[in-house]
Amino acid sequence: MLSHSSIDRTGAINGEELRRAIAQQDLVLLFQPKFSCQDPVCVGAEALVRWMHPTHGLIAPDAFIALAEQTGQIHDLGQWVLRAACRQLRVWRDAGAADWTMAINVSPQQLQRPGFYAAVCGALGDNRIPADRLVLEVTESALMHDPDACLKQLYNLFGLGVQVSLDDFGTGFSSLARLKQMPVHEVKIAREFIEELDRSEVDRSIVAAIIGMARSLELRVVAEGVEREGQAWQLQRLGCDQTQGYLHSPPIRAELFMHRFGPAVPVPAARMQAGTLAHV
Repeated sequence: MLSHSSIDRTGAINGEELRRAIAQQDLVLLFQPKFSCQDPVCVGAEALVRWMHPTHGLIAPDAFIALAEQTGQIHDLGQWVLRAACRQLRVWRDAGAADWTMAINVSPQQLQRPGFYAAVCGALGDNRIPADRLVLEVTESALMHDPDACLKQLYNLFGLGVQVSLDDFGTGFSSLARLKQMPVHEVKIAREFIEELDRSEVDRSIVAAIIGMARSLELRVVAEGVEREGQAWQLQRLGCDQTQGYLHSPPIRAELFMHRFGPAVPVPAARMQAGTLAHV
């Protein structure tokens, strides 16, 4: 976790700068497409926040999410992401992408806050978004901070119809018995099992086991970090549902997303996209 002292000594970002950035909305969302494994069509996006810093330029979330959690600003930051992502999904729905989903990452601190359910309801209602078009991504390890409070919140959201995704699946204490007690719709395989999928029999066996476990519980399976055709082919062969990664596209700005991945746009043979802001 980042500390105030280490940040200040290096001349990097600090808590007060982050507070001002959130208040002044010096933030931007980039979107990475999620593709069906069986059909070459975009099925949705994951919204990824960046900080447009006046000195340091575009800052990736690894540099400030821990700080936001440490200073308690994760609630305001998460609220901004939730509402901005839902507004963008409304724009895409109006443009013809009614079946797309929008995924956002959720901190355990957000889940522990009683008002989070109302915030989700408000963002959906204000933008006329069906609940099942929103996907909340949470990590299994995050749920361990306060499992009772987090699970209660997730069950309420699950009952509302919001989809819940268990991110980084396979890196925690995953088991069939544990998974069946969680209110989730999908599991997202940790990227460390995808990196060598087309080169490692061990990784293929692990991914096959994860997919089999998810199938037994009728859960959707998503693989992130897909960068090579060989990885995508193995995932299709193993029965994965969706893929996400640089093979399709890095995260890009909203104005480019519909142009490149809208329902009427064919998938290009070379999916790698260059010259975007996604490399930060």
